[in-house]
Amino acid sequence: MEEYIQELLNSIPQGVTYTTIPEELDLEDVPQERIDGVCKLLTHEEEYIQLSAAILLCSWGIDEGFQALVQRYETGAVEGCYTHRLYGYDETAEHILWALIFYQGNKADISEQAGEKARQQIQPYVKELLQKVAHPEDWEKTRVKEILA
Repeated sequence: MEEYIQELLNSIPQGVTYTTIPEELDLEDVPQERIDGVCKLLTHEEEYIQLSAAILLCSWGIDEGFQALVQRYETGAVEGCYTHRLYGYDETAEHILWALIFYQGNKADISEQAGEKARQQIQPYVKELLQKVAHPEDWEKTRVKEILA
């Protein structure tokens, strides 16, 4: 993967000390140029890069990322994109599930109404993805129960 793409998808802005995970960045800490760059990756020739961009944008609460992620998921274009590094099973569902949870959380930070709308949007996908994750019992400890309520 090109260094520029690596930077867009994986870097943490200077001065951010609350996370080392790009998906957990607060949107106000992400420069607009980076968001625009990641949006352009949604049409990259490599499926993995498209999916990674969609997951990142969705995690930040950006509607374009949510729509791209859902579209790829519904068409089956995501299967096998993320493989567990030790055990070799497909953990793409886990990555998508986290992105959806972050999406809803970021929307809820905007307003209660936006959070509720996002909860309703992601609910069917969350239900479906829970059937595909390797350890569904681990998700009991997350906000999944609130989303499914």
